[in-house]
Amino acid sequence: MNCTDEMQTLKTNSLSLGDQLYQSVLCVMISCIVLSNSMVVISTRRFLPLQTRCNRIAVNIAIADLLIACSVAVMLVYDHLPVSKEDGTPQLVSCYIRTGAPFVVVVVTSASLVAIAVDRYVAVCHQGKYIRVVTQDRITIFMFISWMYSATLFIVPALATHHPTTCYLETFLTSYHLLVFAVHYVAFVVAAGAIFCSITMAVRKQVHAVQPMLRPGDFEVHVPGVMTAEELERLKQTAQIAQVYAVILVVTAVMTTPVVVLYTALSFKQCSSDEMLRGLAISCDMLLFCRSLVNPVIFALKYKEFNIAFRKLLCLLS
Repeated sequence: MNCTDEMQTLKTNSLSLGDQLYQSVLCVMISCIVLSNSMVVISTRRFLPLQTRCNRIAVNIAIADLLIACSVAVMLVYDHLPVSKEDGTPQLVSCYIRTGAPFVVVVVTSASLVAIAVDRYVAVCHQGKYIRVVTQDRITIFMFISWMYSATLFIVPALATHHPTTCYLETFLTSYHLLVFAVHYVAFVVAAGAIFCSITMAVRKQVHAVQPMLRPGDFEVHVPGVMTAEELERLKQTAQIAQVYAVILVVTAVMTTPVVVLYTALSFKQCSSDEMLRGLAISCDMLLFCRSLVNPVIFALKYKEFNIAFRKLLCLLS
């Protein structure tokens, strides 16, 4: 018997007080994820200062986080159903949603962070070309491709395998499929981190080169090839937005990596029944679910326009 079978046995034997508390926490989290990420989507639709190309990609992440809430809800329902090969299509579909949604969300989120990093890099280092390079059509195409590619990355291998008797990711996909998934995640996170580091160095270089030339009496004078005070301020605002998304990238990496490492390792290793293993899996899952709550919190704390928009929305709701 593999790790997944043992964990399923431990889980279905009884519903302890700790399990009931865990499910109650998940119910609260579903509500918080839906409310907070819905506010991100609505804010970018209703408030003009937030209707930027970069924030359109952020909406893609918010939609992915809403899918996480859906998968957690399905998980709560599924955990009260018997699991067997004879259960039929409804149970199998719910199992695909429960296991596939986090898989797809991780890939979409990490790919979107790369796209945001590229967007901020062009805005900082190639300001004159930004509108021509980063267009609404290209963002729409990226969003479509990111979802289709992420879904295909899970669905095709999952359909090729036998129908599992337990509803866990490592029983739907082979070890090598999960390894490919982990490689995608690592590649996207490293790429986004490298681009954000390049943005930081580029901003520092431009600021240090311009500030000594800007004296109080020179603000009204435009010198060809030299950034004006207004352009410098705009550059700093662009860099601040990049910093917000860099923080989101770091938090995403910290809260998602344990899940990727755990389930990839479980797919390669046979182990005996261990309550500690179940606790570790639950902790990693909770980290992934909590990550879906973090982005709106970071926006509220670090992004001035989102903070104002959230306040207005809450005022409308109250």
